[in-house]
Parts: sequence; C-alpha cells; structure tokens
Amino acid sequence: MTTREAQIAQFIDRHYEYRNTPIALENYLYNETKLSSSAIRVFLEYWRLGKMEGSWQCNISAESLQERLQISRSSVERANRALVDASLVHRVNNGKSSLDPFRQRVSTTKILFPKKLLQYVARERYRGDLKSDPKKDLLSFAKSLADEQSVAPPDKRLIEIKTARRMLNGERDLSPDIKRFAAQVSWSILYGDMPVEAYGSVDKAINAAISLIRNGRWTEPRGMKDHHQNWSYSPNLEVDVF
Repeated sequence: MTTREAQIAQFIDRHYEYRNTPIALENYLYNETKLSSSAIRVFLEYWRLGKMEGSWQCNISAESLQERLQISRSSVERANRALVDASLVHRVNNGKSSLDPFRQRVSTTKILFPKKLLQYVARERYRGDLKSDPKKDLLSFAKSLADEQSVAPPDKRLIEIKTARRMLNGERDLSPDIKRFAAQVSWSILYGDMPVEAYGSVDKAINAAISLIRNGRWTEPRGMKDHHQNWSYSPNLEVDVF
C-alpha cells in the first residue's frame, strides 16, 4: 500500500460510519445458522442500529431496509421471519398509526443472544482491557440477558395450552376447531395484531381473543397464511391441556 493509499484508508476509517461486529458473531452467523445472505445483512443492520441507539433495539421500516440494502421487500420480510425463528431478534408489533388507522406503525426490533452464540463468544479471544475473568463476566451477562429475554417472546405452546383450557371451560373434548383457534391465537400474539405490549399480558390477549370468538367476531389472523403458511398448533397439545 502506498503512502497515499494508507492516508485514504485512515481517513475513511476515522471519519466514515462503519459496522463493528465481533468475530464470534460473524462466525456464529455463517457456521451455525442457515440464514440467507440477505437475512444476515438485515441482522447486521439491526445490530449496527441497535448499537448506535445504545439499547440494542431499533425501529426501521421494511421500506428503509429495502432501499438501504438494495434487496426486495419480500427478502426483508423473509429475513425478519428467519431471524425470529433463529432467536436472533424479537419483533414487537406496535399496532396501528394514530394518524392513519389503515397504516401499521414501524415494528421495534430487539437483538437477542442465543445460548449457542454466547458459547462462540466465550471461546473467542478477548481484548485485554478486563481486570476480571471475561468468561465469568460473560456468564453473569448471559444470566441477566436470559432474565430479560425470558419475558421477550411469549412461549407458543404455553399460549395454546392456556387458550385451549379456557375454551374448554372444564370440558374434556379438545376438538380440531379449538386446536385451530389456539394456533391462530398464538400466531396473533407472537406475530399478528394482538401483541402482548398492546394488552399488557399474554393472559389479557388470550381473553380478548376468546371474547371475540364467542361474540362471532373472530377471523383468521391477517397475514398468517402469507407469513407462516404451515403454522399449526403444537404437537401433542392434548397431553399438556389435560
């Protein structure tokens, strides 16, 4: 590299925005996940924005990601679903816009830290600016993260168990209709128009859904077939319900 090229490189590094990601994170994404290149690019953008915000969460629209990363809208949507399934992000549906009831607010995306990722981090070399044992620190960080994330995405099976039990109301006939309804409720709470944040708790969201079906106002969740075509109730649901 010439002196001039070195000066250019230093200028770019000093003055222009760049993404700083741990080697362990990149190794985990490429070695352990089956994410597409588009999904990895979307995640790294969430990582960069979350880091800039200081909260490891961000609000960016699919349109903005599409334009920024030069990928299609459908690629962004597939990436979001894949990242949720890989437990790398938690997506919070923020409901309808107060200014335009026909328009959704931009969802909040929160970075998650799967256990396998933390194992990669623990094995990686670390910078020598820690006075204590970094692996011990990582374990304490992991525990606090687990405590926070335990309330992040509600458990699909638990939602369906509670929904089915309340629909049965003491009966012991778990009909296909009830199981189908339980699956629709779990999807609505996890991905659809009934996020926990809007109702305050999983129980309140389930009660609202049951009230709708008993009043004849429940319909299949909008977007469920488009986003998760094969979504169904958890296997052997009867075992836990009864």
